[in-house]
Amino acid sequence: MLDGKVYASNYAPPTPSIMTTAVSDMETAYTDAAGRTLPDYTEIGAGNIGGMTLAPGLYKWGKWCNNTHRCYTFWKLN
Repeated sequence: MLDGKVYASNYAPPTPSIMTTAVSDMETAYTDAAGRTLPDYTEIGAGNIGGMTLAPGLYKWGKWCNNTHRCYTFWKLN
């Protein structure tokens, strides 16, 4: 079951350019996170983050992280 939007590279424009931007943003975020030696936040909510609004940053949990609520991601577009 799907709750949201589906994108594919062969969908009608502007989907291909949106996907290219999303993949590029993901690569940038991964590279940024991989280069960090210390997380900004640790053990938030003892792993229970359902319903929380998290600030931008690098998060780390020692064992597990659980989100029992719907997850929404918002970002600022330039």
